[in-house]
Amino acid sequence: MKPILLILEGMDKSGKTTIINYINKKTNYTPLILDRGPIGYKVYSELYNKETTPSDYDALEKELCKIKHLCVYLYAFEKDIQTRCLLTNEPKIDNGIAWHLQTYQKYYEASSLNKIKINTSSKTFEEIF
Repeated sequence: MKPILLILEGMDKSGKTTIINYINKKTNYTPLILDRGPIGYKVYSELYNKETTPSDYDALEKELCKIKHLCVYLYAFEKDIQTRCLLTNEPKIDNGIAWHLQTYQKYYEASSLNKIKINTSSKTFEEIF
């Protein structure tokens, strides 16, 4: 399947921007790429007690399921996220990395999107593609 919409999910420093740059550099593939979609919106509405609730994004997810898409959930080991934050002078991640990863996993598993999960701690982008 060659999706027309590529949704990249994952917490900060999981590799979303890096993979977007890699795709653009290595291919002529030009889908619409979203840096976070309904899974991420659900995660952050829960983690930060936003006015929107995770269920507010169910309709968006349902609509996205009607088009050709692929949701790529990128994650890394906690120690690698910490290292990436330090290397890029990013502030410490609110609520803790483990909580982010657990919450993402919960919503990833419950999602009806066409999805794959990639550990960016153990694979290079060359191995992924």
